[in-house]
Amino acid sequence: MRLVAALAWAGAASKVVEEITPFNWQATMDSGKAAFIKFVKPNCPKCEVLKHEWDPLAQEMAKEQNIVVGVFNCHWPKAKKKAQKICGDFQIRGYPHIRYFTPDTGLKGARYDEDQGYSTAKFKEFAQTILPCDLETRERCSKEEAEFLEQASKLTAGDVSSQISKLKREVADGDTKESDKKATFLAAHVMAEGAKADALQKEFDKFVAAHGLEQSWRRKQLRILRHVSSAGKKEL
Repeated sequence: MRLVAALAWAGAASKVVEEITPFNWQATMDSGKAAFIKFVKPNCPKCEVLKHEWDPLAQEMAKEQNIVVGVFNCHWPKAKKKAQKICGDFQIRGYPHIRYFTPDTGLKGARYDEDQGYSTAKFKEFAQTILPCDLETRERCSKEEAEFLEQASKLTAGDVSSQISKLKREVADGDTKESDKKATFLAAHVMAEGAKADALQKEFDKFVAAHGLEQSWRRKQLRILRHVSSAGKKEL
């Protein structure tokens, strides 16, 4: 009986882990939720070992509506090349590889620091720190987010829709600008030496900091507007 119960619990836990694929990748990124994703590949013993810590994490976070705890197979058989392209963009070299995505990190995400620990308890402790503003209860919302939510809720459906379109373009343009700036910086940095290289580095670091805050706020606004738009549809 104990074995049956344990197997049933394990099965229930694994079902809570969201399977992220090339087909739902963009929808996951656009959901407005934080995403905590384990990237794996077939025949990976370490990936199988980590499953015993990751599945319980998903089970424990299941009631939290503002985060996706998922797994992404970098060799997903139904679209292997697309899956490899996504993993290649993150320059994944070893497995398992864990990344998190929030409005602050954007689509590039950030790698989970393995020094923080690979246990369910440590994963959960970290997941709690990346939860975004709860747009229903306004828990964890900054003053700016709460004010923008208040303003957005008074807009007409048409105004919300047009602002969503505008912000989507600005977010995309901002990401392109970051890539262009990085390419220009790298080219210039290779050619520079000494004090000139140091000055270039400081200039680029300043851009990254300012641009990151700007893009983060755009993404948060976009998330709020999508929430308002979705809430309006439910009322109809």
